[in-house]
Amino acid sequence: MKALILGCGYVGQELAKQLAVNPENEIWVTSRSPEKLIAPELAGTHRAKVDLTEVNPFRELPTTEWDFIFQSISSGRGGPDVYRKVYLEGVRKTRNWLRGSSGDLKSWMYTSSTSVYGQQDGGWVDEYSPTEPHSETSEVLIETEQELFAAHNEDKLPVNVLRLSGIYGPGRGFLFQQFLKGEAKISKGDSRFINMVHRDDVVGAAMHLIQNGYAGEVYNVSDREPVTRQTFLEWLANRLGRERPPVVNQDEGALNKKRGVTNKRVCSDKLALKAGYSFIFPNYIAGFEKEMRCKGLIRE
Repeated sequence: MKALILGCGYVGQELAKQLAVNPENEIWVTSRSPEKLIAPELAGTHRAKVDLTEVNPFRELPTTEWDFIFQSISSGRGGPDVYRKVYLEGVRKTRNWLRGSSGDLKSWMYTSSTSVYGQQDGGWVDEYSPTEPHSETSEVLIETEQELFAAHNEDKLPVNVLRLSGIYGPGRGFLFQQFLKGEAKISKGDSRFINMVHRDDVVGAAMHLIQNGYAGEVYNVSDREPVTRQTFLEWLANRLGRERPPVVNQDEGALNKKRGVTNKRVCSDKLALKAGYSFIFPNYIAGFEKEMRCKGLIRE
C-alpha cells in the first residue's frame, strides 16, 4: 500500500509508525515543521515538507497514485481565521491536487471533531444528529466537511470523515494533566458530559476503516462510555488517593472560555457495530489506567 499522511502530529506519527511495520507499505509523511520530520518514530518512512497555507504546498511530494491518504492537520490552536486557512482552504487545495489523478485511491480519510455537535441537553448524538455548533471554529469544521462531501459527490473521491472526541494518551489529556498539576476545578452543579478517545483507538479505527469503511461516510470516533466531568475528576482522585478538586461557583463556560461548551454523549455504534471496530480502550477507566501505570502513578 502506498500511503500519504498529511500531518505527522500526535495521531499521524503513530499511524505512520503502525503502517510502517509492514515492509510492503510505502509510507510518506508530511509536516510544515521540518523538526517534526526528523523524529525517530518516523524511521522507515519517506518525508516531505507540506504547508497547506502555501500556494503550492505539494511540490515536494512525488507525482504518484496513492492508495490511502490520511489528513490530520493542526491549526496550532488559532481562531476562526486560522481554522479557515488551515482546514477549509487546506482541504480545497488537497481536493484540487487529487482531482483527476486519484488513480486507485481507496480512502481519503480526514479527521474532524465531535465539536460540530452543539447539543447541550446531555443527550446522545450520532452521525445523523444535527450539526449546529456554538463556536465559530466549529462552524469552519462543518464547512470543511461540506467541502469533503462535495469532493466525494462531484469528484468521486473516496472520502471518509472521522469525527474525533477529545484525544488522550501518552503525554496528552487536557483534564487529566490539569488534575495532576492540581489545577482542575469542579464547577458548581457540574454534570456536563465529556467524550474522550485514546490515541491508539484513533489509529486503530483509521487502520480498520481502510479495509472496512464506506466512502462518503462519517464515523464518530469516541469511546463507548461518556462520563461527566465531576465523575471523571472524582474517579481520578479516588484512584490516585488524592484530594478531590475544589468546587467553584462558576459554570464550565466561565472556567474555559476558549472552548464552545456543549453537553452531549457521543455514540460510536456506527464504528463499533456497523464497521466492526473493537475498541482497545472502550472506556476512560481502561485508557487512563494504562496511562497512570506508564507514568508510575499506580502499580499493576
